[in-house]
Amino acid sequence: MKSLLTPIATALLLSLTLVPAPTLSLGQEFSVVDEAPEVIKYPRKQRVVFNPRADGKRDEFQHLLYLAESPPTARKRAKAYRYLAEILGKVGRDNEAMRAYEAAALQGDGPSATVIMQAHAAGSYKPNYLSELIELVYVPRAKSGGTGGPLLMAKLAGSGKVKGVGSSSDWLRLAASRGSSEATVKLAEAAERNGKVAAAAKLYASIDKISKLDRALRQARVNLLGEGTKPNGELALAWLDYAAGIDAEAAGKQASGLYRKAIGSDAVRAKLLEAAIAAGFDPQGGGGYSTRLRTAATAEDRATIIAELTQSADAGNAGAALTLAQDQLAQADPALEESGYAYLLKAVEGGLEPAVTDAAARLAGMAADSPRAASLLAALTQSADGGSVPAMWALVDLYAFGGAIAADPEQSLSYLQAAADAGHAEAQLRLGLHFAQQQADPEKVKLARHYLEAAADQGSAPAKAYLAGFKPAA
Repeated sequence: MKSLLTPIATALLLSLTLVPAPTLSLGQEFSVVDEAPEVIKYPRKQRVVFNPRADGKRDEFQHLLYLAESPPTARKRAKAYRYLAEILGKVGRDNEAMRAYEAAALQGDGPSATVIMQAHAAGSYKPNYLSELIELVYVPRAKSGGTGGPLLMAKLAGSGKVKGVGSSSDWLRLAASRGSSEATVKLAEAAERNGKVAAAAKLYASIDKISKLDRALRQARVNLLGEGTKPNGELALAWLDYAAGIDAEAAGKQASGLYRKAIGSDAVRAKLLEAAIAAGFDPQGGGGYSTRLRTAATAEDRATIIAELTQSADAGNAGAALTLAQDQLAQADPALEESGYAYLLKAVEGGLEPAVTDAAARLAGMAADSPRAASLLAALTQSADGGSVPAMWALVDLYAFGGAIAADPEQSLSYLQAAADAGHAEAQLRLGLHFAQQQADPEKVKLARHYLEAAADQGSAPAKAYLAGFKPAA
């Protein structure tokens, strides 16, 4: 049968008048809107499918290509090209199979068009006849429905290599209007890059499960710290300003926390400090006394500042207590040590994060028989049990590694879970990884995924990377 089909197909091929395919006009412009599918005439044209054989002989499936090129209607050609693609795929000739699918798509075959568009979007296939595909397949399908087509067109338009097909943002807006979260995020990121924070916030809000305030605070952190993006202090400040319009106190608290990260230019840090203090937060501690102490010109000036600090600390200002404690303990004067630790405990009990960090660091460096260890541990425990997440996080490592206090893995895990449940991203990551090591227990696997996803939602890159390859044991 094969010997009969080949000459017949060849004769039909030689009798055909091949019609050149229309080419995409590089200067063409049009509006990207939803439209009814237009009637498209698919030209008959020979397509390159097979790789040349090294021996110069005809490919064993050449007759199927002849049969695909021969029918008088596009519908029959499309079906034959797709059949050839399926045969090539079954014998492992994947790249040639994709070329056959491309030829089928250029004859109007819907399933083949889907295969090609998905492979092109994923970067696993580079079409041979891109110009024709865009005009005959991509644009009509993208304009008629769905989100995959507009997203692919947005990618092509944004590459700068394809002209006359509308702008990337036009296609993204079309995809977003059809419910694509991916397109909405891309539009929001583009608005953000252009400094249009309000527009970006509106776009994020249309798909977010979190509030506008939480999104603004998250974007401020992401942009300042460079979590998954290039650090941008000015953009971080713009998001904080937007957040302040919703909740000035929350924005000030975030500004205070970011200031303590000691990241960003001097100008950005000055703005963070200003925003924090305006909302009633003082990341320097003690009403800016730490800076005043460092820059005091005379002993008299210093004494005046110490007196003000003492009065403020005794009145319950945790920041002032911490600044006074750090100053006194830095003197290495036994006469000031008792007072210094007393003020440090006041600051810890007040829940001040820098105080908790300071106390934990001092406790970790003490000997087991140190008379200060018990009081510092008691203060940290009281703060943690009262809901201080920084204190919980500090106790995780103190109990994990031991030292001044006896190591207690169960206590460490208990505080780790408390911190994770309170929303601490690093605790969520560590707890998720802890449970992920217990894959024999289905419940532990569920907990691992739960905490890793929680950390990933807060922007944890390690959590996202682990989740991407997270395959629980069968």
